[in-house]
Amino acid sequence: MMEYAALVAKAESDLARLEIKQTESLAHLEARMQAEKNEILAMVETERKDIEATLRYLKKQTRAEPKRHSYQKADGKSVIDLKQVPGRTLIEIVMRVLQSDPSRAFSTPDIIRATGIDNPKYVRSTLATLYRTGKIDKHSRGFYQLLESNDRRDVA
Repeated sequence: MMEYAALVAKAESDLARLEIKQTESLAHLEARMQAEKNEILAMVETERKDIEATLRYLKKQTRAEPKRHSYQKADGKSVIDLKQVPGRTLIEIVMRVLQSDPSRAFSTPDIIRATGIDNPKYVRSTLATLYRTGKIDKHSRGFYQLLESNDRRDVA
């Protein structure tokens, strides 16, 4: 009977130690979970602040006065000041005019008026470059039309 009592006592002490270990493990696990939760909350807060800062910047930009890239000449014509146009080349400006109506053949003076570029030499040299590279077609002297992508000429 003594052996039985000793086995019961040992089992009870083992059970008590196991409960203590379980409690300690749960406390450790809860601490780790809380630390991870705090890290995630900090990351979310940082992202929220970044988004709010971006939103403030965008609202400020939309309220700002739009930059004007053109000015009026003495004769009343509106001309684009190319120094103020960010990242646009003459080729892009001329291609936009030609892309506005791909079925139409534009005359050089039409393109000069539509682009607002003051110096006709720049427009003519740009048109010549586009023709040589096969992006536009020349119908006759001074008349140019945008080529469709499948109609483009291969230039060697």
